[in-house]
Amino acid sequence: MSTWRDIWRYGVIANRIFAEDSQKGLKAIRELSKVYGKDGMIHYIYAEALENKNLLEPAREEYQIAKDLFPVAHWKDVAQDSINRINQSKTPEEYFGYKFEIKTNKKGEQEYFIETKFKKLLWYGFQKVYSFTYLNDFARYISLSALSRGSSEWPLSLVDFRTVLELEIKLCFPEIIEEFNDTNRYSLFKTIEKLNEKNLIDNSIRKSFDNIRMAGNIATHTPASLSDDYKKINVAQFIKVLEFFNEFSKKHDVTLHDINDYPLCQLTLAQLKKKIKEERRDQS
Repeated sequence: MSTWRDIWRYGVIANRIFAEDSQKGLKAIRELSKVYGKDGMIHYIYAEALENKNLLEPAREEYQIAKDLFPVAHWKDVAQDSINRINQSKTPEEYFGYKFEIKTNKKGEQEYFIETKFKKLLWYGFQKVYSFTYLNDFARYISLSALSRGSSEWPLSLVDFRTVLELEIKLCFPEIIEEFNDTNRYSLFKTIEKLNEKNLIDNSIRKSFDNIRMAGNIATHTPASLSDDYKKINVAQFIKVLEFFNEFSKKHDVTLHDINDYPLCQLTLAQLKKKIKEERRDQS
């Protein structure tokens, strides 16, 4: 799995490069194959990139290769889900039965309705991350890691959700962060509050931000709830947060860059090749 995490780190970059330029993206995928060999995860990542371009037949072929190469039954099932979905001409939402609604009851309280089972929700989110190519690459990598281990290491997933939220806020709203830096009063709670006050986010997304912030805080200090309802709400809110930042970055042409020394952000094809070679050389 450690090799797969390395592939994920570079794979989200290759996936994003492919979304920007198919030829360069293909070269990035080939670079991964050159370094890591014929690995099922590389073919899975390539399939996701092809599907994002609506190249469904090549995507299906790559998902099949990934399935054949995966050594773990669970990952074979993940690849087969994608093959089935393409064969059935269904969107991820349709295939996984994903439906997330927030309703207000008679007491004025908000209630959440999520039809998808928890494990299916995790893999729906995992696949959606590959389509969110306007997000910061490091945030996408952390998101993949968090969702993939949601069944086994749930508290760590919650902490990672919060980390991604904070990273994307800093990237998309640097002017708000600067206000707090000047007064040395920064906190994620105050930042979210300020974003809402200035109408930079609406009440709905503000609640999603707060939900992820509080869940991450709780998981850091006390045991997190393991009920399926609690976990599903947090995953659904996290997907909503990722969708928001992906659309925001696309609409406002957010310049993504390294921040606070987070590695591997927005590398070009040439930088990606150099980084992979350097890292592999250091490990040998």
